[in-house]
Amino acid sequence: MVNGVLPYQEIKEMINSNVIKIDGDNLSFMDLLEDENPNNPIGLASFEPSLGNRVFAMPASILPCKEMNLLDRLEKENHYNFELNTEELRFLPAKNLYVIPLNETLNLPKGFIGESTGRSSVGRTNTILKLLTENYSRYNFIPNGYNGRLFLEIFPGSFPIIIKKGLRLNQIKFAFGDFGEIDEVALKLLHETHPLLYDESGNPLSLDSKIEKDSVVMNLRLKGESSLVYQARKNVSQGLDFSRDFRTDDNKYKLKEFWEEVPITNGKVIINPGEFYIMITKERISVPPDYVTKMIPYDSNLADLKTQEADLFNPGHGFKTKGFCPVLEIKAYGEPIELRDDFPICRIKYHKLRSTPNKKGYDEVKNSYIGQEKANPGNMFM
Repeated sequence: MVNGVLPYQEIKEMINSNVIKIDGDNLSFMDLLEDENPNNPIGLASFEPSLGNRVFAMPASILPCKEMNLLDRLEKENHYNFELNTEELRFLPAKNLYVIPLNETLNLPKGFIGESTGRSSVGRTNTILKLLTENYSRYNFIPNGYNGRLFLEIFPGSFPIIIKKGLRLNQIKFAFGDFGEIDEVALKLLHETHPLLYDESGNPLSLDSKIEKDSVVMNLRLKGESSLVYQARKNVSQGLDFSRDFRTDDNKYKLKEFWEEVPITNGKVIINPGEFYIMITKERISVPPDYVTKMIPYDSNLADLKTQEADLFNPGHGFKTKGFCPVLEIKAYGEPIELRDDFPICRIKYHKLRSTPNKKGYDEVKNSYIGQEKANPGNMFM
């Protein structure tokens, strides 16, 4: 079998063959799998699991251990727990940690693995998500041939959130063998036929000085007329209801109630530990239809910071628009850090799909983030 990330049609087959099993009303779930359904949980190269029926408030982030599996630890060590249902909204205060069993159970064949990240709109609210399994001591990774339940750790880092059963907050990419990461030579060959990096005007850039550690380096934009840095406001009491349909303007929140624009002086800004910032890259990145990408920090020896809560860019993202500017979700660790315009801020790794997704491409979806040219806190705000 070919190694690499599974596309839409293979994930759909995993559901049809009960490799991914869904608790609850299976008929209603199958209705969601229609290709044109806007609520279809299968993306071009990922699957969005859903929140189950119980919330465990925990004293700290935990993993399963040799003495006890994860569910046993949750039941014995929680501060308190409560039920989730589809009718009632539940409020989760910021700066508290929760774990929720998901509605999906996996029965992966040998050779199949998975990796989880947050949805982009959720990551931009500084809601930190970690996928957990019953007995594997690593966050956000599903081991080879895993058979068991899934759990989601939720930490609202800046704002309270409002949830209910069935919400989909994270996304999982599945793969066979490995995640199909390509090396420097393959990156350069791909760039020759399908440019991967563009300047702010949409002109292809050379990769000669832009490849490090088999990934494409991107720089920070801190000069320009548009809003380039937002900082999450402190002590916000209003909760973000993740169950709203944010395609409707009436359901959006007022941006100024949750965010404040940070002034930039001579192309530089100082970020402080404990704060959360939204910024944007200078270059535009493109993802060909047969690939998916993962964003990682540039180098912890240059600056000890995190650049992304939601690190996955889908096949075709920016492919027809001469790229897009990724939004950065930035946090500093330890000490204040000065960032300057053109600062190397992150790296993009490209992963090969096993085949081309047979679903409408990302650039053709009207509510995508393709056109963003400034720091954008997400589609929940206006």
